[in-house]
Amino acid sequence: MKTSLFLLLCGLMYCLQWQPIPQRDLSKTAQAVPVSDTLDFVSEIQPILEKKCNPCHFPGGKMYDSLPFDQEKTIREHPEGVLKRISSGEEGRLLRAFLN
Repeated sequence: MKTSLFLLLCGLMYCLQWQPIPQRDLSKTAQAVPVSDTLDFVSEIQPILEKKCNPCHFPGGKMYDSLPFDQEKTIREHPEGVLKRISSGEEGRLLRAFLN
């Protein structure tokens, strides 16, 4: 009985080893990330920054002189710092798409 069970398990393991791994079609389930050319800094990115980084990085703030976040150039030159603060959710996804 033990020999039969052992052979059955070996045969089963052999069969499972050669099963093709099903490939998922990610094109249907993955959300398309817009390219940065289609994202407008003033209307889509700046409101996120105002919500998360105001008042320090906007006019009158203590960091505004060195890192003004109301300027697109600043955001593009410091992507790591911006993404460290805003990395998750829809806001993080938009920022990553904008910076890529």
